[in-house]
Amino acid sequence: MAMTTSLSQEKCGEALDAFVDTIRLAAKYDESVTIPGFGRFETFVVPAHSARNPKTGEDIWVDEVRRVSFRMGKKLKQLLNVADS
Repeated sequence: MAMTTSLSQEKCGEALDAFVDTIRLAAKYDESVTIPGFGRFETFVVPAHSARNPKTGEDIWVDEVRRVSFRMGKKLKQLLNVADS
C-alpha cells in the first residue's frame, strides 16, 4: 500500500490493522463487513456433528463452531475471470 499511496509504511500498517480489527469485531458480533466492488466477510455456524478420524477410523464428536467466510463481489469476480488478451 505504501508504494501506491503517499502514506508511510507505518501509516499503512496502522490502516491495515484497523481494517483487520473491524472484521474481527464484526465477526465477534455476527455482523458482516461489505467492501463495495471487493466482497463481503460474514460469519456462519457449522453445527455439531459426528466425524471419523481418518487415521484410526474412530468416530468422534465435533462441537459447533463459528467460521468467517469471504464472498467475492461482482467486480472482483469479473476481474479474476477475464481472459488475458
